[in-house]
Amino acid sequence: MKNSLYAALLFLGLALVAACGGESAPQEKFTKEYDLAPFGVMLKVRGPEQLNIKKVTGGILPHEITMEGEEFQVYLYGQGAETTNVSSLKDQQREETKAVSKGFEIISEDDNGFIFSKQYEGDSTKFYNFEYFYIQGDQQFRMTSSTVTAYSQEAIQDMYKAIEQRPSVEK
Repeated sequence: MKNSLYAALLFLGLALVAACGGESAPQEKFTKEYDLAPFGVMLKVRGPEQLNIKKVTGGILPHEITMEGEEFQVYLYGQGAETTNVSSLKDQQREETKAVSKGFEIISEDDNGFIFSKQYEGDSTKFYNFEYFYIQGDQQFRMTSSTVTAYSQEAIQDMYKAIEQRPSVEK
């Protein structure tokens, strides 16, 4: 009888540990790493297995890159740094976006950027997007997703995690 009670308590304890303490960090959706150095930008991003990266030629800024794949659409804009304070770039963009967006709401924010929702005039659909800023040397970069594709909040969060910057190793 005692052995049965001990076995039941042991089983119950193991079940509790598995249910409560066994949680791990959420798996990131985009894990394949892409080096943007061949496109003139010393940064790396992660993305889907098949990511189409194109450098825009004839654009206004020195660096304009599009990255598109399954459930992934990111635009990178780069130019000479106007400041060394990434927080000021982020704050300025947040205020500009808020001023022109109906229903603007910050979903999450960190030192380099923010994820937000907004609506278009006459439309009750929430559109999610992000703004991410990075300064490297004398260059500043802004990354964002599509302003017309209705990605889910989760999809935008996945893209944001994928573009968080890790500088490339210069060769």
